[in-house]
Amino acid sequence: MQRVRFLFGGSVGLPPSDRWPRSPKAPNSQPFTRLQPERPCLRQSNLANNRIAGIAKSTGDLERLSDLRYDAIAQLFNSFSPFLINMQHDVLRKEQEFHDRWASVIDVDGIRVADYFEACTAPENRFILQQLGNVQGQSLLDLGCGAGENSVYFALKGAHCVASDYSPGMVDVALKLAANNGVQVEGKVINAMDIDYPDNTFDIVYASNLLHHIPHPEVTIREMHRVLKPGGKMCFWDPLRHNPVINVYRRMATEVRTDDEMPLDIGIVNQVRSLFTETNYDTFWIASLWIFLQFYLIEKVNPNQERYWKKIILEHDRLRPMYRRLEACDRLLKHIPGMKRMAWNLAVVATK
Repeated sequence: MQRVRFLFGGSVGLPPSDRWPRSPKAPNSQPFTRLQPERPCLRQSNLANNRIAGIAKSTGDLERLSDLRYDAIAQLFNSFSPFLINMQHDVLRKEQEFHDRWASVIDVDGIRVADYFEACTAPENRFILQQLGNVQGQSLLDLGCGAGENSVYFALKGAHCVASDYSPGMVDVALKLAANNGVQVEGKVINAMDIDYPDNTFDIVYASNLLHHIPHPEVTIREMHRVLKPGGKMCFWDPLRHNPVINVYRRMATEVRTDDEMPLDIGIVNQVRSLFTETNYDTFWIASLWIFLQFYLIEKVNPNQERYWKKIILEHDRLRPMYRRLEACDRLLKHIPGMKRMAWNLAVVATK
C-alpha cells in the first residue's frame, strides 16, 4: 500500500490507484472562490476490496488475510476519504490565495531572468541546464511557473513553453514578464496533481520549488511522467527537510511562506527511479548555508521582510567570493556518507 503523508506529519495507508482522484479544473481567467471536492469514496473503497482480495487469491492464504478484516479496513478508508479530499482542497485553496497575493506585488521590471539560471548562487538550475543540453525547438511545460523566470529563460533559448501555475495571478505575471523580454509563452492555470494535457505531450517538464507545496508530491511526479514523451526529461528542484539550519529559518520566516509547505525527504529520488529509465540528482547548500546565518546574525536581515532564497540570487555578485569557497567545501562534504541528505535543496533530472 502506498504511504500518503498527512500535512501534520503522520501518514495513512491508501489503496493504490492508477490516477489520484480528479480535482476540479482551474479556470484560465478567474481565480477560485471555493474549491468543491469530488466524492470518489465508493470507487476507492471498491479498489481497496478488490486489491486485498486479489492478494489473498494470489497467495492462497485467504484465512490469514481474513484476520485483517479487510472489509472493515475498506470501510474505514471510505469514512476517512471525504476528510482527506477536503484537506487536499483546503491546502490548494490556501496555496492559491497566498500566491495570488504575492503576484499582486511583483514588479516584473526588476526581474533579471538569466540570474535565476546562470548566477553562481543558482547551482540547482546550473545542474539542470547541464543535464538538459540544447532545448531549441522543444516543448516545455513549466509546472508551478511562479513569476515566469523559468518559462521566459527557456523561451529565450528557443523552447516552446507553457507557463502553468495553480495561481491565476502568477500566470498573469509570467505572461507580463514574457512580453517584457520579447518572447511568447502560453499561460495556463493547472493543478499539478491533475495535469490537463494528454499523455506523451511534452519533451520537458520542469518544476522549481513546486513539490513541497503539493499535498501529494508523488502524484505530481506520476503526472509529470505521464505527460512526457518517451525519452523526455523531467526536471525539478525543491528543499529537503533534513538540515537543522534551514528548518530554523523556516520556523522564523512564517510570513513569506504558506503554513502547509512540506520539504521533501531525499527518499523521493527512489520513487523517481522506479518510474524513469535514467535518474540523475544532486544536492546543494550545506556549508554554504553559512550565507543564511550571515544574513540573520551579522547583516540583521529580517527573514519575514526579505526572502533569503531570492536575496542570494539578487546579490550574487556581492556573494560570489564567499559562495565559491563554501561551494568547494560542499563538494568535499558530499563525499561523506549521509551528508547529501543534509543539504538545503535537491535537484533531479530524469529521462522517461
